Amino acid sequence: MMSLSSSDRNRDTLGMDEFFAFDGDPDRVERVTVDYHHACRTRAKAPNSDDVVHRDWSLTERLVVDRASRTAEYLQDSSAGFTFSQKLQSGDVAELLDALEPDVIFGEIEGNPEDVVDDPLDTRGYTITVDFRHRPQRILRGSYDKKALPGSWGEFVSELSFLFEIHGMGELLDPAVYGRARRRTSDLMYCAVEFEEDGRRYYYISDDEEIAVGDFVLVPAGKENRRSVAKVVEIGFYPEDQVPFPVERTKYILEKLSEPEDWDEERLDEGTKRSCHSRSRRELASDALIPRALLESVDYENSAIELDTPFGKIRVKLDGKPICFPYEVHEPSEGPFPDVDGTYRIGVEVQQDGKYHSLKLELSGEGAPGELEPGEMLEALSFYRNGGKITLGCYAAFGEMEEYGLDFDGQWDDNGIEVLIFPSTRTHTYRFGVCWINTCTEETDVQTWFGADPSI
Repeated sequence: MMSLSSSDRNRDTLGMDEFFAFDGDPDRVERVTVDYHHACRTRAKAPNSDDVVHRDWSLTERLVVDRASRTAEYLQDSSAGFTFSQKLQSGDVAELLDALEPDVIFGEIEGNPEDVVDDPLDTRGYTITVDFRHRPQRILRGSYDKKALPGSWGEFVSELSFLFEIHGMGELLDPAVYGRARRRTSDLMYCAVEFEEDGRRYYYISDDEEIAVGDFVLVPAGKENRRSVAKVVEIGFYPEDQVPFPVERTKYILEKLSEPEDWDEERLDEGTKRSCHSRSRRELASDALIPRALLESVDYENSAIELDTPFGKIRVKLDGKPICFPYEVHEPSEGPFPDVDGTYRIGVEVQQDGKYHSLKLELSGEGAPGELEPGEMLEALSFYRNGGKITLGCYAAFGEMEEYGLDFDGQWDDNGIEVLIFPSTRTHTYRFGVCWINTCTEETDVQTWFGADPSI
């Protein structure tokens, strides 16, 4: 049973609709009925004739919001021969009517200026009928446009549209429901996330099925893989050949967070500077951001995400993402490079999937850009810093791949050497070398060039 306010009880007892007790409860809106009519006449040439014919079209709509039945009902009838209706029954309807102030229902109407242009062949009109609990019915009429409607009309219909939207059409007609296949054990879990700063969606892979839409997660972001907080807005399970973003270019979610603030700034770089030795593939995927293409083929014994040198850090990136790569320390040779202070040999396997990829060996740190020192089946880039020299080398012939019978090419930039892999490439092992000397002289300058040659 609906309870009556002090004002309502006193009005009923005294028979005085205008009575208002000091309980803060004035009269209220019981029902809002809106009738809308759009009439349009078009002119066109008759078929096979120059005669002009007129076609009339009309649309009528009715909206009824009723407190007693707690319903909001929308009906549409078109002269084209279709009708449509939608009905919502919810306690939210009464709350919507409670927000209307009877004294200034929907606000003031500004009215159109006198010189407004009317089109008699295309008209839109409305009638709003408001029923109150006690006061007389109020009727508003006019053309259905901004200045002829009450000032707060937009707020009312926006709230009503929201009610219809959140209750929606259920799941029966939802393609996200009927178009969803049941997950297979081999499917990949893709999470679409959004960052507050730009609102765009980015895909990440996860194995944690406890992650749900609305959760906050920690992910690697940007070229530098900065650890950032993002919100999960969509989750899907896909076979590897139907994923929404290429697997080899998709990073992994690092962990689920209880709250956006539930992470430690000191963990920003943790996991991307540690050795990959004896770590599981799942840990490597999360901490070192290794693309799936490498997870299937690389032996992680004696591997690292980066190597230290006196001139900066050595990193390898696949499609712009740092990867964990195998390496070995190469002892100085008594032959061509006896005086160098350090030498690495690096081998990376990339399983070809018929797509374009890039594999880059780069040197971080500040200083002058690298200088090209190519040789026979050797692409080399050397850096002179603080009296020393470091050279990065790659077994390749950039720009001459066909002459040397290679199926991959490459290029250089200021800080590294990049191998370009094509859909037709069959090579899957790529070899690099790194060599440095702390004090470089005219006599020892060439030694880093020999030391960076992975074929020696």
